[in-house]
Amino acid sequence: MILFLLISLMVVYALPPVNAIEMISDEPPVAVISEPRSDGVYLEGEDILFDGSTSIDNDTEVISYSWVAGNRSILGESATFMAQLGWGHQIITLYVSDGTTTSSATVEVTVLQDPAKVDTDGDTTPDDNDEDSDGDGLKDSEEDLNLNGLMDPGETDPLNRDTDRDGISDKFDEHPLDPYTPPDDEENLTIEAFILIITSMVLIAGIKNKIKSGSR
Repeated sequence: MILFLLISLMVVYALPPVNAIEMISDEPPVAVISEPRSDGVYLEGEDILFDGSTSIDNDTEVISYSWVAGNRSILGESATFMAQLGWGHQIITLYVSDGTTTSSATVEVTVLQDPAKVDTDGDTTPDDNDEDSDGDGLKDSEEDLNLNGLMDPGETDPLNRDTDRDGISDKFDEHPLDPYTPPDDEENLTIEAFILIITSMVLIAGIKNKIKSGSR
């Protein structure tokens, strides 16, 4: 009887606790996004590879994949596939599950608008073929003087009809890079008004002095 009890105790202590078995079998999967690359830059209309095939689960296997765009729309439900994204900043999340637990990974990418579709001034002529992309009355070559595609010092923005955002179109703005300087005619008018006010004050003071002198 004692021998039987000893053998039973040995068997019980040799077995791992039930909780330990559950913990070992409940390890979550690890989501891994190989493509697209984080901070990657793509063009609108470009086929982009989505690859989560290196996602792993140490105690079982990944049985489901779900790719979600920032606006919560489902992009795909397989480990790898090709798809296109709309232009702008995009946050992509991959959810993987082993049927019990789920984990996720996220990347952020930028999709540039197709240059052939960009029409800044909305005149139905794409900027690539438009001499005046922003419709301010100045040709792009008059604003981007060296045609390097950058807004260098002294140049106005060929993609913004009001570079200094003062409410006056670049073509009619005497100071298109300075929103704080009024037009020259307004500046002159202000000076003239100031002179007129000072002159009036001097005349009024003189009249008052004459009145005081006459009343004595």
